Amino acid sequence: MVKRVIDINQQMKDRYKTTVTTLIEDASAGTQVIQYVKNDRIFTPIAIKPTQDKKVRLEGVSAYIKDGTVVFPNIKGPWWDDFIEELTTFPNSTFSDQCDAFSQGLEYAVTRLKKPQVTVRVLTYGGY
Repeated sequence: MVKRVIDINQQMKDRYKTTVTTLIEDASAGTQVIQYVKNDRIFTPIAIKPTQDKKVRLEGVSAYIKDGTVVFPNIKGPWWDDFIEELTTFPNSTFSDQCDAFSQGLEYAVTRLKKPQVTVRVLTYGGY
């Protein structure tokens, strides 16, 4: 998992030729990843410590989806169908990791960035 996070961070830096902000949930395996990359000075992740459950977090940012603030890409990767299925059936979906990562990334973008221009790549244990 740590190697995958490091690889994706580097791929995004190479692709966009800029600093990449990597958000990692500070819980269970995420805490270990944060500690590893910080200690080895590989990159400095932003630790996200959720204070509400997944459903409340997604409800909190759903207005940005509904009002068109969030624009989904025209080019859809191999993860797209699973992501949309999860997003449109949440909280009754089989999985919720992508919705959770999406809501946390969107919350970060709209509350902490002055001019949100964010590429959100959802990284879950499934390898997306």
